[in-house]
Amino acid sequence: MWESFRTVIKTNIIVSTIKSSTIAIVALVLVLTSLTGCHLPSTAREPNPQYFDNIKDFLTEPVDIQFQLKVAQPALPAEKFVLEILDDVTGLPYNKSQIELKPLDEQIYVTTLTIPKGSIIKYRYLKIGQTEAYEVSSFGEAVEYRMYYASGNAIITDILQGWQGLETQHWMGGFLRGSLLDEDTDQPIPDILIAAGGKRTFTDANGNFFLEGLSQGVHNVVFYAIDGQYRTYQQGAKIEPGMTTTANVKLTRAPAVNITFVVNQLKDALGAPIYIAGNILQLGNTFSYRNGGMSINHLGMPMLSPNHDGTLSISMQLYAGTDLRYKFTLGDGYWNSEQYLSGGFRIRQLIVPSKDVTIEHTIESWRSNGVEPITFLATIPSNSAPSNLKFIQFQTDTWTEPIPLWPVGDDQYLFILFSPLNLNQAINYRFCHTENCQRGMDAESITGTRQVQPSKNAQTITLTLNQWQNWTAYERGAYLQEAYIPIKPSTFSTIIELTSETNPSWLAYAPQAMANLKQIGADTLIFSPEWTVNLQSPYLRPQIGKTPFSYELLSLVKSAQAQELNIGFYPQIGPFHLMENWWSSKSHTEAWWNEYFLSYNDFILSYAKLAENVNAKVLILGGKQLAPAFEGGVFPDGRESNVPLGFDDHWYELLADIREIFSGNIIWAIQVNQETDPLPGFLFEFDGVYISIDAPLALEEHPTFETVQSGFTTVIDRHIYEVYRSTGLPITLAFAYPSVEMAASGCALLNQACYNDGLFHPDELLAYETSLAEQAVIYNAILPILASREWITGISIRGFEPTVLVHDGSSSIAGKPAFDVIQYWYNSLKP
Repeated sequence: MWESFRTVIKTNIIVSTIKSSTIAIVALVLVLTSLTGCHLPSTAREPNPQYFDNIKDFLTEPVDIQFQLKVAQPALPAEKFVLEILDDVTGLPYNKSQIELKPLDEQIYVTTLTIPKGSIIKYRYLKIGQTEAYEVSSFGEAVEYRMYYASGNAIITDILQGWQGLETQHWMGGFLRGSLLDEDTDQPIPDILIAAGGKRTFTDANGNFFLEGLSQGVHNVVFYAIDGQYRTYQQGAKIEPGMTTTANVKLTRAPAVNITFVVNQLKDALGAPIYIAGNILQLGNTFSYRNGGMSINHLGMPMLSPNHDGTLSISMQLYAGTDLRYKFTLGDGYWNSEQYLSGGFRIRQLIVPSKDVTIEHTIESWRSNGVEPITFLATIPSNSAPSNLKFIQFQTDTWTEPIPLWPVGDDQYLFILFSPLNLNQAINYRFCHTENCQRGMDAESITGTRQVQPSKNAQTITLTLNQWQNWTAYERGAYLQEAYIPIKPSTFSTIIELTSETNPSWLAYAPQAMANLKQIGADTLIFSPEWTVNLQSPYLRPQIGKTPFSYELLSLVKSAQAQELNIGFYPQIGPFHLMENWWSSKSHTEAWWNEYFLSYNDFILSYAKLAENVNAKVLILGGKQLAPAFEGGVFPDGRESNVPLGFDDHWYELLADIREIFSGNIIWAIQVNQETDPLPGFLFEFDGVYISIDAPLALEEHPTFETVQSGFTTVIDRHIYEVYRSTGLPITLAFAYPSVEMAASGCALLNQACYNDGLFHPDELLAYETSLAEQAVIYNAILPILASREWITGISIRGFEPTVLVHDGSSSIAGKPAFDVIQYWYNSLKP
């Protein structure tokens, strides 16, 4: 009944040529029509022309770029400073080029690269001595990479903030703030990547961005469209300590062109799906730091189609001037990606021309030199979730991104590993029934290690998996308790609130996931995008890889609206486990509070605009995280927050600004734990109250239906009704009780103070055994009481994970017996 996405099954022949013999395996290859680890090199290779493997017919002129690194302390005699050129298609730790910097004086170290004009260089600095240390930001965070746009001969000066393992420079940082508009329309441009001083962020729905902690001096700032739609722009920005530099920029649209790639394939693995991976959004790049330092989302890579002449091809709309780095692969950007015959990863480059072209390629090899492939043939448990993809995950030094297995029928899955293979290094591997292998690996891998040693001889590993982690087959409806269900008016809301833990793979699963939510009986879907806090400052910021890009939210909303679901947004700040420390980490001066609210203002107005653009019905503000941020508010430890007198005026102004932008209902969220969160004085400016409940309902190990009902009746009558009585506002009740033993204890599971945001994550519940039954009992018990209270105008189930079915202890009801309970009630309340 549950399906993660719609698939097409095609019969193919997968052929792996091994020395003089040929192994042919007839397979049912999963064609993803709606979807589309990790060892460091022992020595870094010097740059060579192959790194910038431009296509000869489309070469751009070479330009010279001199990189200058400005340091506070010169290198010691046994040390050297290195420029490291990165390849984010293969993975940031792999296929690196290292070039030693030479001293120009005691504080400036330099080197020069000759590269194709129009190239976007991703790089960082490294100190090599007795140990290696990468550069860090002013907050001690590792610099993933800097960016530079090679538009002509130039000198770029970078200011070093500090090295890993050493105390960073203690100068006061400055700020860079600005907005990006379309040059022709003057409309804001979301999702533009901004890089400066080793830091990165992206523009919000209003085209705004903010970077903090930049060292004093002139920094190169790059404005980069992740899909190439706008021409890359860069400028210098002078940063002063404690001051804000403004950079308001208008970007020019790049012309769209059609590029067709035609590929002559190898005899190896004939019939296996071949993908194109690259450094832009359309080719699977997430611009985030995923498992093993990889950036590519395998479900975002387009698959090539077979032609009658035996070649493969793909046609794509790209944008003129884009610096395209790409490769062809049977796996991802690292595993099973194309290799040079002479050895090593191949990465191709094309500065996209301003006309439609067809480009022909020949894949030289999938293999590592001198090492034969390893074939994995696994039989999975017959009771596996039919909707989940199945994966294999590899590890050398660390676990990399899992790769989908190829289904061959009768619960069997195949994968042939060609590269990169090193005869001197064993490879660990495990199988997973969900993309997050930490939550869904095969049971044997939990207690033991599967390992294979690459060899000069071909190997075939055949094995049977007996059980999956966090998966137990159950009979649908077995935990459902029938009840009298009153019919509610059409204005009553049946809501699903998605987890804030989004990732780029959601887009691949979205169409079927939204159909499932419609089937459950939901009429409203709430998205919960999150910006993160920094313990060292009052500012909020989107986090690349966790905060969804605007285009991702728009795509997900489109899938939901195709199922006639209403849309809501509940922007969150977090992660919640840091909130207690964040609120108590600094003295809260009036300046701190004002800077915080300025940041929060930008955050909310961004999602207000996005909500209006998609005709959302609801925008939710507040929540446990905001409990200190108004007059009469309290810190997590119960102390009064003592915000500056008149601070609520900021809220009245913000609400007026939201009303100018957003035409839907604005709702205030509060939490009921052991007590009810304080209500703000401006509450009557809102259109309703969203009450999230994780209060203890019963404290025994296996509470009965009656015990839970009794506990919930006390909570609703003592706490929740009082909110309704005192405000008269429409009330929506929201729940996210977990699926563990003693789940009815609610927030008391986590800490004695019951400080929680109403959601429960697997890592927080490791001390408790999973119990799908107890979660079902809770919802069976509380829903009749909710339905009997006429003053309740809606019910919401929080923390829903739309893309995977995992029987862990989390709040998500996806694929669990509680899903059946909610489906029964939602469809009956509003038939």
